[in-house]
Amino acid sequence: MSEARVYVRGDPQLLLALLRVSFVSVLLLVIGELAGPFVVTVLHLPVQDMPLILAPAGLGLVLGGLVMPSLMQRLGKSRTIALGSLCTAAGLVLIPLGRFLWSRLALPAPGVLFYVGSVTFVLGIALDMVNIPAQTVMQQQTPEEERGRVFSFLSMQFKAGSLPVLLFAGVIADTLGFHTGRSLLAATMLGFTWLAPRHSHRSVAS
Repeated sequence: MSEARVYVRGDPQLLLALLRVSFVSVLLLVIGELAGPFVVTVLHLPVQDMPLILAPAGLGLVLGGLVMPSLMQRLGKSRTIALGSLCTAAGLVLIPLGRFLWSRLALPAPGVLFYVGSVTFVLGIALDMVNIPAQTVMQQQTPEEERGRVFSFLSMQFKAGSLPVLLFAGVIADTLGFHTGRSLLAATMLGFTWLAPRHSHRSVAS
């Protein structure tokens, strides 16, 4: 693990790609863990309706995987990742904002389910726009003889990052509220998009 860490830190593009893949994996874990309580507590729907929200996200992930090669060809990997990060942050803000406006305007209840499903569909595509180009960079930047070691290091980093999520995500959501929690996730996504490239360059310089 120590040798893999030294190797990854020596390549800024590889380090940045690894940070992005790890972050998206942890973000998906957060969304999956909070989806059930969000449906019951915020949308006031039975937990059996949770697939109506998660299914569009899964469909977006599948569709995003299909269109991503052509999209990366047109935009390039860096622009695709940046656009995906912005869309992810926007989607995380639009979910609580839409629910708030729905209740204020007294619109029909089934409409909010369609609205949230549409946003999660876009979120699925947006997460692919970050994850797939970053994984592509990891494959391209890693020699075949080092690939197993680097991807094992990625797996270890994801597990280390997921531990606090599993322990504290529910408590944080209960304490701050789901709307605040989603807004914090969006702010974290934007902050990570801005800080990750700088962190990779600082790591190489040190």
